[in-house]
Amino acid sequence: MTKVTKYSSLWESSSYAEVSPKNFAAKFAALLSLVLLVSVNKAQAEPEVYLFDKMHTDIIASWNHCGVSELTAKFPKFKGTFLFDKKKVHLSQVEVTVDVRSVTTSFQALDGNIASENFFDPNNYPYIHFVSTSVKRTGAKTAILTGDLTIHGVTKSTDMDVELVHQGEHALKWFHAAYKGDWLGFRAKATLLRSDFGLTRWAPFVSDRISLSISTALYKKRKK
Repeated sequence: MTKVTKYSSLWESSSYAEVSPKNFAAKFAALLSLVLLVSVNKAQAEPEVYLFDKMHTDIIASWNHCGVSELTAKFPKFKGTFLFDKKKVHLSQVEVTVDVRSVTTSFQALDGNIASENFFDPNNYPYIHFVSTSVKRTGAKTAILTGDLTIHGVTKSTDMDVELVHQGEHALKWFHAAYKGDWLGFRAKATLLRSDFGLTRWAPFVSDRISLSISTALYKKRKK
């Protein structure tokens, strides 16, 4: 009698004669259940990928100057992705890389000093990098985002207070196709000591404490 090729551990019979209608139904049901289970688990286990709208994202650092005024710097050149799990927010993940050479303030000479060997030393440490390690929900639209922040070659665990300000369709979806689809809006704040990262120049005239604020819009990655 001709042998039947074995396709899986669920189909152990070696011939047509050995497969009774009862066994066939049981094994088919088991195989179907396995396929459905894998499909459901896959759908539940995959967070959605969101990309930063760079035109509507600000990464801002601020500090005190000589106890007299507050100065700010923006970092417009960056890249990153956000994996958002709307049902299990604690499983969401974010990673961002910032180009320190892109720093811009209201004073061009200061830009040059910050982006030189006197401070960030971009020839050796060209990027600021953040990768999340946990998300702890603190309210309906708030959370503490913890991650590894690397500046000037030093990595420190850093907490950020995050607020969800928008989730859903964009108000300008009617205006341009670029605004269609699902969008997220966040505000985030953190405080750090620059001396923790080996950035001590100009202290104490320039404060050690740096305030970081981020306002961002993200859109769900579109299928090509």
